[in-house]
Amino acid sequence: MASGKPTEITISGGVRTDQYGGSHGDIYLYWRDSRDAAFARRGGHANYGYPGYFLASIFDGSDWRKLQINKLVEYEQRSYDFATLRPQVIDNLARIISSWRGVVAIYSQDSRSFTIPGRELE
Repeated sequence: MASGKPTEITISGGVRTDQYGGSHGDIYLYWRDSRDAAFARRGGHANYGYPGYFLASIFDGSDWRKLQINKLVEYEQRSYDFATLRPQVIDNLARIISSWRGVVAIYSQDSRSFTIPGRELE
């Protein structure tokens, strides 16, 4: 890790869906569509969009850095069957993230990302 980068970030509880701007401790949610799953579905309607899931980064004051949201939130709570459901998933994730306000995320050299010790899924 480059020297000078923080290894602890206090979560602000703020959620962004774009990476422009941001305040220290905000979490940026971004999605990944799973096009292969859409084609494998039988009877699905492509016009509703693809299934997918959300990933996250945390703002350290100057850069967005990977947050291991997959270790903190069940896949079912951060995924969607159709792209039209993204706003509902974002709202649910925003409620979860707002409950983390004031909690400290810690950088792990092993995963090269941040997580919240004590809140990780088992």
